[in-house]
Amino acid sequence: MNCLFENDVDVACIQEVSEVNASEIKKFINSKGGYIVFISKPKRNRGIVFFSKNPIELLNMLDVPDNKPYPVVRTSAFGTDITLLGVHFSSLLRTWNIFEFAENYKLRLGQSQSIVAEMKHFQTPAVVMSDFNTTPTEHIVRVF
Repeated sequence: MNCLFENDVDVACIQEVSEVNASEIKKFINSKGGYIVFISKPKRNRGIVFFSKNPIELLNMLDVPDNKPYPVVRTSAFGTDITLLGVHFSSLLRTWNIFEFAENYKLRLGQSQSIVAEMKHFQTPAVVMSDFNTTPTEHIVRVF
């Protein structure tokens, strides 16, 4: 976690963090003067940590069709307020069945499009902080 401060990082998002690790991260970040928001999934012991040099708050959870809600947080960076959206798509390679693969791809593409449509209503510049579980050249990512 020192690298966040050594490299003068303004914001970061870490996914699949256990509640125990989030507690330790919070202690460390707070001791350095930073801020975090930890959002865990119901009935699971892991979630997403958002880090910021500046105060940060959870605004809401963005509902996306056929998926878990995604956290939307607000902080500031570079002298302006920004909105951060934490997205974590399931892997396309959950199955080797080509028909299930194609359906999963269509679902994720629709989710990406829904997220982009919602982001148009944000009042500040927005950053999607994500684990898309895909490559940068996939259309799912290029939608953003």
